[in-house]
Amino acid sequence: MGLSRQNPKAKYRVVYNTSGTYLASAIAENKKPTVEVDGTKFQLNGILIDCTLYSYETSSKDEAFYIASILNSSILDEAIKPAQARGLFGPRHIHKKPFEISIPKFNSQNSVHRELSRLGKICTSEVAKVLPDLAKQYDSIGWIRKKINETLKQHLDQIDDLVLKLFEANANKGTLTLFIS
Repeated sequence: MGLSRQNPKAKYRVVYNTSGTYLASAIAENKKPTVEVDGTKFQLNGILIDCTLYSYETSSKDEAFYIASILNSSILDEAIKPAQARGLFGPRHIHKKPFEISIPKFNSQNSVHRELSRLGKICTSEVAKVLPDLAKQYDSIGWIRKKINETLKQHLDQIDDLVLKLFEANANKGTLTLFIS
């Protein structure tokens, strides 16, 4: 999505990294925060995603957590690995590879979709609790990621099971739907 195609009124943006070894996603709520610089306060106009992230816009909090859970699953991460360019330290350059895997559009009536959303909310809450201390304790993003994955292991395993179930169910229907084109 280019800078000019972003909807400034989108309530949530699910963002993920364009490069790196591992796919990582987060939800940015489009608020207009106030920041202070040298004693002067400025109100920002919300979120603008630049060239280091890809994003998906939605007005539904449940849909945002559903998509973020799928993007953060090891199932999707492993599925894109063969298509990633390889560098000196392994797979790199994620770009739009996640969109080459068919992800069903969010359906609030689907129990698997609702559970993925719920687990995404739990993981977000848990990360918010542990991240400040981890950031003080470790300089390496790799170590912080490892500790977060250890903290969330039970929930991430549940997410992986549900994502696998979701993809298998969709494949058995014979039709797959991308959530974004």
